[in-house]
Amino acid sequence: QGIEAHGYDLVVASNVLHATADLHKTLATVAECLAADGLLLFHELTDHNITYDNIFGLFDEWWSDTELRPERALMDRAAWVTLLRDCGYRDVQSFGHSPHPDQQKQSIFIAQAPRMADTAATIAPSLAGDCYLLFADRHGTSHALQHELTARDARVITVMAGDRFQREEDDRFTVDPASKEDLNALLAALTADHLLPSTVVHAWSLDHPAVASLSADQLAPDALVAAQTTGVFHALALVQALAASPLAEPARVIFLTRHSVHVTETDRPTGLATVPLTGLLRVTRNERLEQRWIQIDLAPTPPTADDASLEIADLLNELILDDGEVEVAYRDGRRYVNRLHRTTPDEFPLRQQNALQPDGSVLPYRLEIDKAGVLTDLRLNATTRRAPGPEEIEILVKAGGVNFRDVMKALGIYPGNPIDLKWFGDDVAGVVIAVGENVTSIRPGDRVGGLTAYSFRAYATLHQNLCFKLPDGISFEEAATLPTVFLTAHYAINHLARMRRGERILIHAGTGGVGQAAIQIA
Repeated sequence: QGIEAHGYDLVVASNVLHATADLHKTLATVAECLAADGLLLFHELTDHNITYDNIFGLFDEWWSDTELRPERALMDRAAWVTLLRDCGYRDVQSFGHSPHPDQQKQSIFIAQAPRMADTAATIAPSLAGDCYLLFADRHGTSHALQHELTARDARVITVMAGDRFQREEDDRFTVDPASKEDLNALLAALTADHLLPSTVVHAWSLDHPAVASLSADQLAPDALVAAQTTGVFHALALVQALAASPLAEPARVIFLTRHSVHVTETDRPTGLATVPLTGLLRVTRNERLEQRWIQIDLAPTPPTADDASLEIADLLNELILDDGEVEVAYRDGRRYVNRLHRTTPDEFPLRQQNALQPDGSVLPYRLEIDKAGVLTDLRLNATTRRAPGPEEIEILVKAGGVNFRDVMKALGIYPGNPIDLKWFGDDVAGVVIAVGENVTSIRPGDRVGGLTAYSFRAYATLHQNLCFKLPDGISFEEAATLPTVFLTAHYAINHLARMRRGERILIHAGTGGVGQAAIQIA
């Protein structure tokens, strides 16, 4: 029908999707129309009314969908939501036209397009035949990158910022950054020579000075605006020129920037003059779907030659190894990508959900380890709650004490193979939320500490005799350090040793938890 694939940010449908024989196929077709993160907004009859079945049921195609509609012509609201999610749509929301469930005859649905299939990273075994258009900076990064590309048999056409359009050599041009005519002349020359770059690399922003090296005059608004001539203004001109040029559209347009993106908590970007470019590229990705518009933000100027060499190696890998990322940053030798997507908790399995729900409730979970000895295998896994029985209480855990037994389990050095080897915690402190029969001294809302197995969890159920109320002034964290160590020290000193005033005691390892408790008791 001449519909551009993935060319629409919003698709609207009103009482039409149901009129197709295969709803899975219909929704897949609609998904092909939506751009990345595009929205589908549609309206459907969702009331199970026999009148609709008598009318629509006269058409043969209604009954070809035996999976979703075996007995009725229309689907209800919940069935549509399930179908959308099964078809890969994200952030599915639905609204009835009436606040009263028994009066909701029609519903509106909003869903985000399914994620496009992740592009597996592809490695080019050779760059022979590849052509790169490189808007080169004057600080040497582009020159080093060009050397690496040509060494791999790629053809690199460099463009320097100058005062007019000029072809200095077959593969070397100069253009006036402020002249759109120069940019159009460049693309026309490449078209005439049948030079078809598969990748454009724009590195002029690397010439923008860092804030730390700027004087007060250079930080003036006029000076920062002037820097945009080779930055966001020229980027916009390039976007427009590529859209109007008969030149074969490059698959990628990559902009190199330096320390203009905030990546980590301690990051303090110094490339202020380049910051507007990030916003332009994000808009361009929505408007110009023919290319992938990529930003690679480099770390502050490399302090050593070795760091500079590593930076060029990283850039070369970005060009050769294409993994589909569009916002990449390098900091301290690490590669970061901006891969934030809007989603809802119910799209994740339970173990990946946030335990704290929007209404303030907490999902039940407990700390477990899949393989003892590998600390990275510690997981907060979903579990179930156990209602308190007679003389038991249930608490919402606020803190748990770490004992040496837990450390031995985690490190895989705990003796034997007990059934609870993968679970942790004995000491606990929290707030009582439920009590069983025959519990009289403790009530919901009390702050308590105590002992229970596997206490590193959201909810713990324990016998009332194994807990104690917390006095005012003692925090949950403090209370969770008391039970095991003080009971151990008390049992050893007062019960087994039966120590009396005036006797002496040697406390070995007095800096540990039991040692500290023993010192206080003695």
